[in-house]
Amino acid sequence: MKFRQRKFEDIRNLDQVLRTSKVEEVKRIARTDRHKAKVWLNIDEEEHDRLKTARADYVKQSLDNFLCSLSYSDSYATDVLKFVATWLQHTHDIAANQAVERRISAVPTSKFAKLMNQLASRLQNSDERFQLILRSLVERICIQHPYHGMPNIFAGSKTAGGSDQIAISRNAAALKVVQKLQKNSIISKIWAAVHKSNELYIDFAAFKLDDMKQGSTWPLAKYGQSRRVARDIPRMHVPPITLSIDLRADCDYSAVPTITHFGSQMSIAGGLSAPKIVTVTTSAGQTCKQLVGRLLFQYECMLTT
Repeated sequence: MKFRQRKFEDIRNLDQVLRTSKVEEVKRIARTDRHKAKVWLNIDEEEHDRLKTARADYVKQSLDNFLCSLSYSDSYATDVLKFVATWLQHTHDIAANQAVERRISAVPTSKFAKLMNQLASRLQNSDERFQLILRSLVERICIQHPYHGMPNIFAGSKTAGGSDQIAISRNAAALKVVQKLQKNSIISKIWAAVHKSNELYIDFAAFKLDDMKQGSTWPLAKYGQSRRVARDIPRMHVPPITLSIDLRADCDYSAVPTITHFGSQMSIAGGLSAPKIVTVTTSAGQTCKQLVGRLLFQYECMLTT
């Protein structure tokens, strides 16, 4: 490409000489040099086209081979990183997307679930082939591995985007995934529980206490938002969001530890958002300290001794 650009510039400069010079000898030399430059430009363009075609073929073969490897073997699971990186670099390549579409459904979704954050961030409300393949993959991850996929989709569906057109499009794409989850008879109950519990946490994070002093302690039963969190979330049988849940090839998450009850008190941590600290106990006997604030929504899970 650099060679081509140099030749283009040479020809453009020589054309300028031919247009402006009034000396015939100068114009004769310019015509000769232009002819030579044109010959070399044609050679460079042919080589560029050859390399471009070869590169496209190699990209297609690489994607195809990565997916074959991921389909038939568990020995090279990290290849999913190389596959996704390559695919995302060629989202507008028709041949690349055709190769992906042909084989991606044969790859267990457990190998993609760990990359849900990267995949969900590339969702757009478009009917381009890449977006249709990506949306289908994200939907399959959410259905087969709900606790690894749904939090990202919930976040995307709640982020309207304001005036950012890319964010608006991502939000619309996430809402389309939500519609599929709601219509799925097997997974709709889990989605409803994840969605409602997250909304309760958001309401809990947003409301202000009478006294935001660091270290102060308050009963959860005193406020409507905290009372609803402590009362309703244990009924939904959801795990703490950042509890480390192993991916299962059989997609059976029936034994995942879920929140059984909250502690009776909440305290105020330091910081700009004055986050509230609560604790929950899971069905596996784990105690999770949760830090929930207006600018913060995170959890720290630790085993009970």
